[in-house]
Amino acid sequence: MPCSHSFDLNKGVIFVTSTGTVTDQDWISNLTSMARNKDFHPDLRGFSDYSGVSESLVTAPTLELLAANQASSPKARWAFLITPGFSGAMIEFYKSQVGRGQIQVFTDRSKALVWLNEGVSPDKVIV
Repeated sequence: MPCSHSFDLNKGVIFVTSTGTVTDQDWISNLTSMARNKDFHPDLRGFSDYSGVSESLVTAPTLELLAANQASSPKARWAFLITPGFSGAMIEFYKSQVGRGQIQVFTDRSKALVWLNEGVSPDKVIV
């Protein structure tokens, strides 16, 4: 499966990972499963690692649909790690459609983590 997620409730974060070729169904299925998980909470921080995506077949209508139906709260902070190029453009488009919450797109993992860890207690810092 090209998309997966895991929760670290001690750190207050959801990790999403996507690799290979990612389709609309892959993204929808993973995000739906994540939001329905008993451990999901709208205020959790999120780290989405899309740096392993070789091809994104996710369409603009799917991104609009997911952006309009956000499970995360406006207080939630999400960092997206991408490689420059097509997949980056799609995540930027997603970010523009959300219109709420705190979403940043990065091509550098360490910068993404610094931003995601801003303002959290030392025991909640992720590396």
